[in-house]
Amino acid sequence: MSRRKYRNRKRKGRIKGFKIHFMNYLGVMGFLWFIYFFTNAGGYPWPVWPMAGWGLGLFFHYVGAVMAPGWSEDEEEEEKVVQASPEIVEEKISSEYRMDDMSSERRRRSSQESWDGVDVQVHDVDDNS
Repeated sequence: MSRRKYRNRKRKGRIKGFKIHFMNYLGVMGFLWFIYFFTNAGGYPWPVWPMAGWGLGLFFHYVGAVMAPGWSEDEEEEEKVVQASPEIVEEKISSEYRMDDMSSERRRRSSQESWDGVDVQVHDVDDNS
């Protein structure tokens, strides 16, 4: 897989993360306004403050994910790794695809195999003590 495809895949993941964050924001803010209107609709509109705080974080998430995705230090470091050793990136991407293609049975089996070396002891509890 080329670096371009890798970057596109990473960008789609960042945008998906932002969309999830935005939907959570809408849900929680809707719930807070619901509480406000059914408890003290004539009082101080306190849900404005959580909206402003979380909205600021959401704005920065948008900037980082959509408008300026290349500003992250992680991406700069990742770019250095990609330039230095593209075969490492290829291996990482191909292993991600292999994990996506694994069936649920194979995942369960590999999970079980990882526990095979663990010694678990079960002790009966005597209720008559």
